[in-house]
Amino acid sequence: MRIIACDVENKQNSNFNLHRPNGRSDYLFVLFKSSSKVMVNGEYVSADKGSFIIFDKYKIQSYFAAGQEFLHDFIHFDTESDYEKLIFSELPTDTLLFTPFPNLISNILTQIKNEFIDTPTKYKNEILTNLGIAFLYRIKTEIDRANSQSTAGPYFSEFYGLRMRIYKAPNLDWTVEKTSRELNLSRSYFQCLYKKLFGVSSCEDVINARISYAKILLSSTLYPINQIAEECGYSSAEHFIRQFKSRVGVSPQKFRNT
Repeated sequence: MRIIACDVENKQNSNFNLHRPNGRSDYLFVLFKSSSKVMVNGEYVSADKGSFIIFDKYKIQSYFAAGQEFLHDFIHFDTESDYEKLIFSELPTDTLLFTPFPNLISNILTQIKNEFIDTPTKYKNEILTNLGIAFLYRIKTEIDRANSQSTAGPYFSEFYGLRMRIYKAPNLDWTVEKTSRELNLSRSYFQCLYKKLFGVSSCEDVINARISYAKILLSSTLYPINQIAEECGYSSAEHFIRQFKSRVGVSPQKFRNT
């Protein structure tokens, strides 16, 4: 991927107004981090924090601050390899979309920016190429989230936030009763929406989160098995060992040894 310019947390005053009637010869991705107005299909529409857009080549680029300090991430780029072009061909241009997790995009753009402005190194081009591909796949993922939003309706952000909390703290008591009550949903409706969004039941996801965390602890600590079981939310080491072996194919101890 050819990077022309990139910045993260770019701040402008409330009078900021960008208008390029003929666009540019490269693609422009913008992640809005403050309320803004963006021209889409010849009309200005509101872009809330978390909205993003890819402006196509030689198409109008026009957006401005909506009465407050303007904050955004952006990257001017062009695809070069056939693989990049293939990925990019599946991305909609000149379409305003939304992600509830803008930091996931910002994290990759920060890495691209740092590598872009760094002094030339032996693997600079390779690093930028792979970061560029990761960036395109991240955008694809966020577009999938946007498409999934219609499935979960107003609960979209809550479900994704819940899943992130499960994976951050798998040791907690993540019962269906507790999580569905937290979102003020019936047990059956909660389970239905969760599986539609993530392709797995909430109970299975909790187990997956616990097993993933157990693998980390087994690989990076000397904690005894019973302590790891407790750290991962299991009430007994026997239950942990049995479930770990059924999912991974080997016992926790054998996993650690190998």
